[in-house]
Amino acid sequence: MMKKLLFVLLFIFITLGIFAQNAIELNTKGFQLYEQKKYEEALTYFKKSFELDPQYHYPHYNYACTAAILLAQDYCTYDYLITEIYKHLEKTVQLKPQYKAKMMKDQDLKSVQDTYRFLKIAGFDPNKKADLLVILTTITWYGPKPGALPASPMVKFSSDGRIEIGDFLIAGDGEPGYVYSYGTYRVEGTTILIEIDDTDLAENTITAVFNDGIITFPDGELPPLSDNDDPCSA
Repeated sequence: MMKKLLFVLLFIFITLGIFAQNAIELNTKGFQLYEQKKYEEALTYFKKSFELDPQYHYPHYNYACTAAILLAQDYCTYDYLITEIYKHLEKTVQLKPQYKAKMMKDQDLKSVQDTYRFLKIAGFDPNKKADLLVILTTITWYGPKPGALPASPMVKFSSDGRIEIGDFLIAGDGEPGYVYSYGTYRVEGTTILIEIDDTDLAENTITAVFNDGIITFPDGELPPLSDNDDPCSA
């Protein structure tokens, strides 16, 4: 009985070793294709690698980076990869938490680094003031998109406490485009208090509330804002 058990254990160890080696080889092949800019082919090998060994972190991260490059090249063709990018980044930091810092600096991920879900995966907590400020200032915030027109308003928070609000206008003598108002903001908890320089837009402080990636305005001064400008809708 003991001899049989030892044989089974030996078989398991050998099998796991073969699987791990194959996963490494598949990831290496994928990385070679990545370096040759054959990104779609590279994704196939990274996928085979993490399917063979789900605990091997490299193919998860490489898949996310390669998919993000494709997204940057042609967003509307590869937007179906967005969910996959986040899923594999989440798996990467689950396996290797130190990758939270790496992903913040990786230029391959530039197409998703200014999104709320990315920043959450990277460890930013909106319940912490310092983290919320990073979230607010990293992301460009968008209101609804009316058909083929750009999203409006478009809001940017600066790290120096300034805020820029762009409303897209098509009326008037000039070309259609954003008309900007400016002001200042401060954060108290998850509440954002905004003072607009242009008193015609707001006589008093505008109160906004941040909740899981959405900025809402309880008094209705602006529509809800998110990180999504919906670029692929007509």
